Amino acid sequence: MQTKCEIQQTADTLQTLKSERTPRIFTDFIHGRWPLKYGNTVIKQKGSMIVEAGTPVSECWYVFSGQLVTYGYSSSGEKRVWGIYRKGSVVFASECLNRQNTDVFCEASVKTTLIQIPFSELKTAFDSNFSVSGQLMKMISAEYAAYFSFTRDLCTKSAFRRVCDILADLSSVFGEEEPGRTMISYRLSQQSFADFAGINRVTLVRILKELREKNVIEVVNGYYAIKDMRAILF
Repeated sequence: MQTKCEIQQTADTLQTLKSERTPRIFTDFIHGRWPLKYGNTVIKQKGSMIVEAGTPVSECWYVFSGQLVTYGYSSSGEKRVWGIYRKGSVVFASECLNRQNTDVFCEASVKTTLIQIPFSELKTAFDSNFSVSGQLMKMISAEYAAYFSFTRDLCTKSAFRRVCDILADLSSVFGEEEPGRTMISYRLSQQSFADFAGINRVTLVRILKELREKNVIEVVNGYYAIKDMRAILF
């Protein structure tokens, strides 16, 4: 069982992680509610496609509740999840402002309430509301930093290291300290986890088995718990 000092050290490690890494899990970038005078509220069911790769982007989407996922495919056909967008995040703001095509697919992974913001209204909000524009720029910057890191990691890091990094990212966003472990309060299926790491499910299962056997992680009712944060980070 961890002492209070060890628990605090783990919490300090997680705080350092938050400041040094940019997870591909976007949440709470727009503080408070999006100004409802900009955009229209729509509800998307689980599995609904929001945008398809290669299409022009004339609107962006604020996540009021639920979750969106962006993804693409490798040259060999493997699915790779690029980002998870949760409450308080905006997807496709950069593409909308720059009138660009998107190179990723985007769909609702659960029933999701969105605010659909067309280009004209996004530009008005961006130009006239300093609070909104500042938070949008923070969101866009985080996206680019996270996606650059993921692209670099695909080229330079092993599958094992990428799985550990995702566990670290999940703990930095959803980690809850408990005696002897950091419980991740976000459920991620093995297939979604594999897609997020850019690997196949068989490889993921092998890596998770190794981490469990080394007593680095455990799975509790479908949720991951990190028992040895140092092993995950280093």
